[in-house]
Amino acid sequence: ASSLAFSKMSILLFYWRLFSTTSIRLPIRVLFSCVVIWLTIRIILTVIECIPPKAFWDTFVKDPICPVNPSKFFFGTVFVRLLMDVVIIALPAWEVWKLHLPILQKLGISAMFAVCCASILQLISSFSYDPFDDVAWNITPVVIWANVEVYLSIMSTCLPMLRSISIYTALLCRRPTSSTA
Repeated sequence: ASSLAFSKMSILLFYWRLFSTTSIRLPIRVLFSCVVIWLTIRIILTVIECIPPKAFWDTFVKDPICPVNPSKFFFGTVFVRLLMDVVIIALPAWEVWKLHLPILQKLGISAMFAVCCASILQLISSFSYDPFDDVAWNITPVVIWANVEVYLSIMSTCLPMLRSISIYTALLCRRPTSSTA
C-alpha cells in the first residue's frame, strides 16, 4: 500500500511542478490529501485486521479477534484506490490536450497516465476472494494484481525521465571519439 501511495504522491508532485500556473493546483492538493488519508486508513486497518495478526492466516489460533472483514477490506481499499487512479489520470488530460503537439504525442502522454488497468483487474479478483476457505490459495490473484499495479505505478512514475535519458544517450552516442575525429 505504501509503494502505491508514494508513487501516486510522486505523480501528483510531478503534476504540481508541470502545471505551476493553472487552476489544477487545488485538485492536486485535494488528491494528495486523499492519498495520505487512504494510506493512513489502510495501515490502521491492516494492523487491526486480526488480533493476534497470526490469526489472519492460521485458522487454529484460539479466540482470535478479527473485526475487519478481509473481503470487504480488499474490495473497499481497491475501489477507493481505483477512484483515485481515475481522477489522477483524468486530472491532466485537459491540459495535455490543450498543448500544441501532434495527436500521436498527445496519445502517448495520455497513455503514460493509464495505469489503472491493474487496479480494475485487482478489483475484479477481489470479488472472488473467500477468507474462510484456503486463505493462501484464494488471496493469490489479489496479491498478483496488487504487485502488477505496484510495478506499473513505479514504471509510469519514471516515464517522464525516459525522454530526457534517451536524448542524452543519443547525444553521447553521436559524439565523435578520438579515433574517428
